[in-house]
This record gives sequence, C-alpha cells and structure tokens, in this order.
Amino acid sequence: MSLPTTQVRTLIVEDDPDSCDALRRLLVRVGHEVQCAADAVEVGLLDMVQRFDLVVVAKRARKRISAVISEFWAERIRCPVILLPDDEILEGEPSSRLRTVLATVTISAPSPLRVTIGDLFLDLGSREAFRAGERIALTRREYELLEVLATNAGKVLSRETIQLSAWGDDYVASNAVDVHVAKLRKKLDEPYGASLIRTVIGFGYVLRAPEEP
Repeated sequence: MSLPTTQVRTLIVEDDPDSCDALRRLLVRVGHEVQCAADAVEVGLLDMVQRFDLVVVAKRARKRISAVISEFWAERIRCPVILLPDDEILEGEPSSRLRTVLATVTISAPSPLRVTIGDLFLDLGSREAFRAGERIALTRREYELLEVLATNAGKVLSRETIQLSAWGDDYVASNAVDVHVAKLRKKLDEPYGASLIRTVIGFGYVLRAPEEP
C-alpha cells in the first residue's frame, strides 16, 4: 500500500490495549497518525480538541458506543467510520475492505496558522498572542492553555479536556487548569476591561468574543 503524502488522523476505539496497539502499529506503518480511545467518554474528549479523518471501531466496542455513533458523531464527525470485525487484520496486514477504505480517506485541511477572536490575535507559528494590537507576554503553560481555548472558540471545554489537550497526562495537578486560567485572565482580560474567557460553572471554560453572550 502506498503511503499518503500527508498523515491521516485516525481514531481507534478499542478497550483492549494489546489489540489497540497492534492496530495502531499497523496504521502508523501505512502513514497514519493514531490516537486510541477505550470508551465513549474518551472519544468525546478527543473529538472536542481535534478533528479526525477516520474512525475505526473494534467489534467489542460497538454496543458501548452505539449512542455516541448515532447521536454525537452524526452531528459532528464528517469522516468514514469503520466497524471492524475480529478478522479485519490478517497476519499483520489489513484486509481488502480495510485497505479500500484507507485508500479513499479524505485528509482534513491543515489547521490555520492564525486565529482571531474579537480583538484577540493568535499566531500559532510564532506562538505569540496579541490583544488590541498589543503583544501579551505569556509563559509556555499560559500560551498552551490559550491556544486550546482559542482554537476551540465557542466550545465549552471541561477541565479534563483542557488539561489533556494543553499539557498531556504528565501534568496532573488537580487544580492546574484553574490556576493557569486565573493567571491568564490577569494578562488577557483584566487590562482590557472585557472578558474573553468565561467560566461554565460545574464544567469548565469557554473563550468567546466580548460581544457574544
């Protein structure tokens, strides 16, 4: 199988670590960038912070995520979803059906290099933030937090989603998100008299332009 010129972003839904790792290695070998999810909750968290080109669902996982496929994905995911039978991988190679789907996957457009929300401007290439034309001096953690919020502007993100996306599993302080949001607000919101970062009580945060409700 020829390698795609750009990596295909693929989500594997499988709760058995060994099976998931075997499929992940196979897909990485043919040019995929792979994430694994064990259940519907993890699927939802991953989908909130990135877009996938292909979703591969293991046979054992179908019943547990059927509601997610029919309701959540029907509204938000616009990519092929493969329901994988147990014999889909034969002797370390994908079956003909899986090969056919892999060959026809449409790769998502690259992420934008700049994000603008109201008077906030984020340059993702240089990792700089500006508000009302003024550069905002941010620490690495503060910038990573702001980038997650800004690239998901208008979406309410849970603390768990923000932490996973911004810092990964290695940054596990229980109040890390709240602490860094408070620091970011002092630089991003307080000097300008209009808040971009809104608290959603009991859940997390959302970034919206000041004129948006």
